[in-house]
Amino acid sequence: SSGINAEYGSVRDHLGFDLPIIVYDDGPEQHSDEILQQIAEFPMLRYIVSRNSDLGIAHGRNHAIMHVKTKYFFMLDDDMTFRDNTDLAKLVSVLDQTDASVVGAALNRDLWFTSYLHFGHFGGTKRRMGQYHGACTLINQTIPNHPSCIRCDIVTNIFLARTKDILDIGGWDPELKLREHADIFIRLKAAGLKVALCPKVQVKHDRPDVETWDEEYSMKRLTDNRGMRYRALLAGKWNLQNIFDRDARKSMIINRDTGDIQFKDQPDKRVC
Repeated sequence: SSGINAEYGSVRDHLGFDLPIIVYDDGPEQHSDEILQQIAEFPMLRYIVSRNSDLGIAHGRNHAIMHVKTKYFFMLDDDMTFRDNTDLAKLVSVLDQTDASVVGAALNRDLWFTSYLHFGHFGGTKRRMGQYHGACTLINQTIPNHPSCIRCDIVTNIFLARTKDILDIGGWDPELKLREHADIFIRLKAAGLKVALCPKVQVKHDRPDVETWDEEYSMKRLTDNRGMRYRALLAGKWNLQNIFDRDARKSMIINRDTGDIQFKDQPDKRVC
């Protein structure tokens, strides 16, 4: 909740006015009087608290999007704040003037998690999926009439999206308490819906202090091996032998004249 106070305050300070914000909090419900007072300071903030602290991010986002009444929505986490170059108008103009369904922003200038997806056998007999980090800026396919924005497959969890398009593909998969982010972009790609990235539009990531973490929940996430488990679940959902991550700068060769991409044969990293 302290993150929400900083985030919403940064929106107000940056824009000079309030925007409707929907927050889904996975609990606990027992907030201090101080936190409740902070929430009350923002009359356009809709604050929803779950009674289950482990329903997962996908469930929370699906619940929140059902309250969206606008053509577009802007998604970000509660520990992110607006800065001088958080240009929402630029993101709106991309969706208004193109057929993109999602347009992403950058996190503290970090574009590592903006990725290109490639499905193939990679020399094996079963299909695999490679997530090539940093590839969007490397490929650099610019958007018509928006030379500072480029095509992408996966952007970070800071993006403006068409509400209808996200609802039409079913929102986030509640079975995936992790890896739900990659999954929704795979489904966007499978549906033929386009994703763009505007690297010059940025937000700041203010990681919470360790003292503010829910120790019991954090230990549960660390000890139940859920990272590998949900990675395997995602692979099974898409009938993949496995999913791997690679650094695009080391794994892709791009022909600047034709735009063709070749993939180097490298040992897999973080294979499920």
